[in-house]
Amino acid sequence: MCESHRQVRAARAVVARQADNKETNKRRRKDEQKTKKRRTKDEEKTNKRRRKDEQ
Repeated sequence: MCESHRQVRAARAVVARQADNKETNKRRRKDEQKTKKRRTKDEEKTNKRRRKDEQ
């Protein structure tokens, strides 16, 4: 395999890795948003319960 083919393959590998990272990051952000939403709901429930107990 000549040097130019290696360079082309290496460049394609880099591009593929970048695309994969982009998708992974997108999925990770989505998961983090879901977790944040769930935590917020849990905190609201806890706060509501505390206020109810204080009365």
